[in-house]
Amino acid sequence: MATQTQVLKRGAVQPARLHDYLYDPTCSLSGVRDHARETFAAKTTAEQLQAVPVYEHLFSDLRQYPRFAYRIQSRDPVPAHVSRQWLGQADAHREQIALSRLFTGNDAFVVPPRTYEHVDVGGRERAKFFRKPLVPFMENVQPLVVLDTGRSTTGTFGDAAIKPIPGHLVSSTKSAVPPAQPTTKTQAIQTDYMEREAQTDPYTPESVVKPGEQPEVLTLATLMYKKGLPAGLAEVEMIERARAKRQWEASLPPLDDPQQWEKRFKMMSDMERHEWLLRENEIEKLQNLRIELLEKMLKDNEARRYDTSIERINRQWSKKQIEREEFVKTNRLHYLRAIRALLRKRSQVETKYVKNDIIRAYTKYETTAYGPLTRNGYFPDKLTDKYLVKSRFLDTYTGLLELESTLPSNALKIRLPAPKRISSTKDGHLKRQFRRERDLNNISK
Repeated sequence: MATQTQVLKRGAVQPARLHDYLYDPTCSLSGVRDHARETFAAKTTAEQLQAVPVYEHLFSDLRQYPRFAYRIQSRDPVPAHVSRQWLGQADAHREQIALSRLFTGNDAFVVPPRTYEHVDVGGRERAKFFRKPLVPFMENVQPLVVLDTGRSTTGTFGDAAIKPIPGHLVSSTKSAVPPAQPTTKTQAIQTDYMEREAQTDPYTPESVVKPGEQPEVLTLATLMYKKGLPAGLAEVEMIERARAKRQWEASLPPLDDPQQWEKRFKMMSDMERHEWLLRENEIEKLQNLRIELLEKMLKDNEARRYDTSIERINRQWSKKQIEREEFVKTNRLHYLRAIRALLRKRSQVETKYVKNDIIRAYTKYETTAYGPLTRNGYFPDKLTDKYLVKSRFLDTYTGLLELESTLPSNALKIRLPAPKRISSTKDGHLKRQFRRERDLNNISK
């Protein structure tokens, strides 16, 4: 049977465009640093490199003298009217101003309004705001009357076959079953802000502030969903402190009254001291939280290390127990094999009786005739006293003196001849070590 091989090719994945950081409004970067990195990567691609010949080494094949060098082209493919700045610069600047105004409470920081490009919702961009829901379960209602499609269908009523007439109505109870409806059907459309599976972050509509008004909610522009909202205890305390700070600023004496300067300075000093105290309390709370977190981490690390040590010890103990059992089992097996081998050899040995040969015993010096054994009843240290010399010359002092008087005089006097000193060489020259002695003798004479 012949086989056929089919090669399936995957669709090519379109890579990111080179200048998306300038053109694509949906391209998001974390900051100016990433924008600079993207700019550098776009300007240092392989397409921007140009090989420039070096005329001095044009025909060289040596590595240290290359024939050409690479340089980056100075031309910029991006048109001049396209801004090279980071697309999120305005939002970052607005957020920084809002934070400064929130934490300092100074109304001099004015948050610039956020502008959006015009979107033609009812025109060409209408499709971006709708999606088709999928309703998997539909009620399959049987129609009462079905028009004939011209095909010959047969139905049985007793033994007779019923043939429909083209163009006439046929009862659904006697006709064929209508065609099945699809499992999915488009019922309606829904937007991205409906309470369905397409629900996104909570939507906040744009608001218009009347001139001269300053709503308090604008001071909370930095709080967003999952970034301070829903507000917790810390956010509520921050809001209350901001309210108290605004009330305090409203109660300050004016600057144009010199008589109130001392009072204003005192109030500002008290407020500064109060803010420093609050800041110290916050720092202390953060330090306590960090210490608790560190203690928890240390305890977890210690518990993890203890569990690891116990697990390692148990694993080693189990391993040693298995090795011990294997060793005992192997040793027992060898022991049984050795016992069986010895029993087998013992059963095959025949008892031989050898007659005592006296001549053979005395002709070989390793026999018991020359070296009797203790297990046969012979003790070689039993008669050692018979060879002991007992004399009064060795046991008493007077005997030693008498024994000494019998010795010749030259046996008691030791004479050692003095070595001859050779002070000169074979040639008759005096050795160096004897020259000083000769000089001293000449001086003494």
